[in-house]
Amino acid sequence: MGNVVLIMFLFIVGCSSYKIAERDKESLENELMQKVENKEKSELSKSEKVFSPIVEVKKINKSYPPKVAVSESPVVSQKRDKKLEVGKVNGKGKSMPSLSSVKEEKIASPYLSEVEDQIKEKFIHRYNVSLLGVVMGQLDRFSQTINSKDFILGGKLKNRSFYKYLYSIDDSLITTMDKESLFPKLVNLEKNENGSSAVSVQKVVGDKIYFFENVLKKGRKSSKERVVDFAGHYFDPLLFLRFIEVSDVGRIKNEMFPIVFRGKLYHMKVKKIEDVEKKYNGKKAILERISFDTFRNGKLKTDQKITIEKFKEGNTTIFSLEGKMKVGVLYGELVE
Repeated sequence: MGNVVLIMFLFIVGCSSYKIAERDKESLENELMQKVENKEKSELSKSEKVFSPIVEVKKINKSYPPKVAVSESPVVSQKRDKKLEVGKVNGKGKSMPSLSSVKEEKIASPYLSEVEDQIKEKFIHRYNVSLLGVVMGQLDRFSQTINSKDFILGGKLKNRSFYKYLYSIDDSLITTMDKESLFPKLVNLEKNENGSSAVSVQKVVGDKIYFFENVLKKGRKSSKERVVDFAGHYFDPLLFLRFIEVSDVGRIKNEMFPIVFRGKLYHMKVKKIEDVEKKYNGKKAILERISFDTFRNGKLKTDQKITIEKFKEGNTTIFSLEGKMKVGVLYGELVE
């Protein structure tokens, strides 16, 4: 399902799904955070050998709250100024637009710095989610301040009462953001679907992005680990949604934006922008409809299409999200 899942975190599931027990969830999460801590220790050890015989190492906090985890600031890589290589568009012989080098600044992306205050504003929005035209659940998007240094961006998707007996969905995506750099410090994903439950974490360690996942299915545990070799500022799905929501999309039409989700690197580019009229709360609303091209491994993914609509005048809240996939159309529309 690729990037449709990435943007809408909507998961097609079977009828035998169940929600992971809190005790099991905490145990799996602690195990994942131990793996992250081991990677951090390994990177710090390498830094000691390469850069200095004496390095002051900050003690790592081993505690990990099961709900929202706040991590240490990501290690700043010396490779941030490295140009990123890109491939060709699949079957069309066109070069994928190059990404600008990332400079070491307060906020790496100039586009992010322009909307820094808007991104950090508190919000909560609810959407009715339809599959093949049938409303089957609700999606909540929200933000929450943790402390003076961090805030979270969150997304939760859950079935309505009747449909949970047909296919149960209870998923959440929580991203811990650094207020100063707008960097995704830690991404926590919980999925309950298709007869299995999974918890995962994604975190930058050194100049790589590590993804660890534990899965429980029929009483058996399995694990996954992925590494993305990427130096620089990147977006996670929730940050990208918020960025599109508060930005003048016309200004970023020709830019490629790196998005990392579940240990996989995508690039997204605005394909088309057009104005449309729809009704909201009984009144006519002017919306900006934005369609995107998605690239993976330098190739255009022609089988997956993302469309976002947001209010054009005044409040620019996202009005709808739509993902076209092989199984049909997933569509979420603003309720409040």
